[in-house]
Amino acid sequence: MDYPRTWQLFFYLGIDQKDTIYFEAAFVSLFFLGIFLFLAEINKVTAAALACGIFSPAVLMGIERGNNDLVIFFLQALSLMVIRKSTAASAGVIVFA
Repeated sequence: MDYPRTWQLFFYLGIDQKDTIYFEAAFVSLFFLGIFLFLAEINKVTAAALACGIFSPAVLMGIERGNNDLVIFFLQALSLMVIRKSTAASAGVIVFA
């Protein structure tokens, strides 16, 4: 099995294939939130680099497929934001991811 046990718990909640569109929307929203979560200032050079990264084939494939790696990216971006305040909390987010 490719997925950890935590993803398999959704089976017991009654979540099935008809609910995937909602997960897709949540995954993509969290991904885009994660991109801008830890950036303090965006200048033109940073914006150009972000645009190249966001519209790269690998990212677009992940968005199209609704890959759960988008959530992991968000959690890692969250840990970058939290590390400024507490390294223990950042480590907790990384462990959860």
